[in-house]
Amino acid sequence: DIRKLEDRISYVIVSSYYKEDLLVKLDYMIKKGISLIMIVPYYDEYGFVPVRPYMRGWEVKFYEG
Repeated sequence: DIRKLEDRISYVIVSSYYKEDLLVKLDYMIKKGISLIMIVPYYDEYGFVPVRPYMRGWEVKFYEG
């Protein structure tokens, strides 16, 4: 049954862009019961504070070559 397969789908969004316009769309997906996680790469010197429960930070070392 295809519906059973669709229930096991999770989306992984990797983006350093996490402004409100994108988050509103992801919030809508969550409300519809769609499984997702957002990974936000960020420079270690700036830090990252998630503004939604589905967001996770991914620290990237800043290199000044």
